[in-house]
Amino acid sequence: MRNVKKVLSMTVVIVLVLSVMPIQAFASDDDSSRSAAGTASIYKPGDGVNEGFTLLTEEQIKEEAALAAEAEAYLKAKKADSTRATWNTVFIGDYKQTTGYNCGPAAARNVIQGCYKYVAYSNGTPLVTAPSESTLGGSTYLNTSSSSGTDFNATRWQKTLNDYCSTISYKLAWGTSNWNSDMRTRVIYSIDSGGNRAVVANLYHNSANSSQYVNSAYSGGIAHYISIYGYDDSSGIYYIVDSNTATSTYYQAAYYNAAWSTQARGIVYC
Repeated sequence: MRNVKKVLSMTVVIVLVLSVMPIQAFASDDDSSRSAAGTASIYKPGDGVNEGFTLLTEEQIKEEAALAAEAEAYLKAKKADSTRATWNTVFIGDYKQTTGYNCGPAAARNVIQGCYKYVAYSNGTPLVTAPSESTLGGSTYLNTSSSSGTDFNATRWQKTLNDYCSTISYKLAWGTSNWNSDMRTRVIYSIDSGGNRAVVANLYHNSANSSQYVNSAYSGGIAHYISIYGYDDSSGIYYIVDSNTATSTYYQAAYYNAAWSTQARGIVYC
């Protein structure tokens, strides 16, 4: 657990049948082209883990669009105010996942732990430990399984984070054709919104290079959830906590790399 107060500065085509969902090209759909590097914590598209998704309902599309509009207005006002800081971070947990398929619950747990830490810090109340992976991955919440991991499902992700972070604001956003900019807007709005609201991001891509992946452990492809707890707009980087035991817990990734790596899925923000 930490709160950083000073910071340093597509080829398989996945066609998603909703207008807010992107078409992204990847290097190849041939398993032989993917790096074998990594551990059991790493699952690449084709393994069936963390690949499932549920399309947004019309109501969910409208709700996310309304939140995105708020985010756009916020960023516009922030840009016009030269006194505003160009970076920000929030509290975050630093749990490592206990199984290879539990990155979804672990990412949620890290975000929730940050919310709990914020409450304790602000109100002087005792620090409460976030719910376990098994609770968050259970049928009431993310419904994670050993065979299919955690689906990118708005109903489940929103309920999980909103229940434990005491908000009704978390929304799931799919990647767009302008995802680098759209993701930046949503992440900054979430981090700056108050109440210590970090972001869950769903990495989903095949083979990648250093100008694309967020971490070299994912050069061979990945379907995996991480948490974003900050940004530096001057340097164009996000601050990430990763539950994968094959990576450092804390690291940085360029805006573009994070957008490229998540465009075929998206983020959960508020």
